[in-house]
Amino acid sequence: FLVTAGASHSLQDDDGMSPLDRAVLGAHADAAAALASAGATSTLRRHGNGLLHELAAAGGAKQIKLLLAGGRLAPSEANDSGYSALHLATLHGHTHVAQLLLEAGADANTMPAGGGPAPIHLAAKQASEPLLALLLQHNASITAPMAPSAETPLHLCSQQPSCCSLLLQAGAPLEERDAAGCTPLQHAVCGLAPLLACRALLQAGAQANTAD
Repeated sequence: FLVTAGASHSLQDDDGMSPLDRAVLGAHADAAAALASAGATSTLRRHGNGLLHELAAAGGAKQIKLLLAGGRLAPSEANDSGYSALHLATLHGHTHVAQLLLEAGADANTMPAGGGPAPIHLAAKQASEPLLALLLQHNASITAPMAPSAETPLHLCSQQPSCCSLLLQAGAPLEERDAAGCTPLQHAVCGLAPLLACRALLQAGAQANTAD
């Protein structure tokens, strides 16, 4: 009614929020839909993050659905540090939020422009099987090296047998070297409990005598 009567949907309040930001944060689905259909957009910017980034980090799945429903938001948009909402959802272990973003078209292989991890690198480093499996289903690269260390996902989770097995089943290369010249097996050997991880890599064909 207000938009029809000429009210602006783009004005910001003292917190830098648009009416759409307020509707989404309050989980008011009908109001958010009405504003989005009228062309309203999110204007929130806090600590270099937009609203989608903040919701992804906090695990706000319900609000993210409302924000993405308008179709006016790029799900892979980077924050001021170069990280996407998918990076932040993965970093904080929010598998359901990551799934929503991927289904909305978020790029599973996006990396910060200046170098850094793709979402699968973050999932591997946290040894999160659900996130690894989800990202692999959406064509995340298992060979992409992380800048500047050149570690692949298998390097990063080489000390976790179950995650190793998941990546090996997807065809992760065993003899890739990181920037220091080390293979995933050499990373696994350095773990606190290396036996099971090393066994998984050796059974998959890792070379026991590869020198760094």
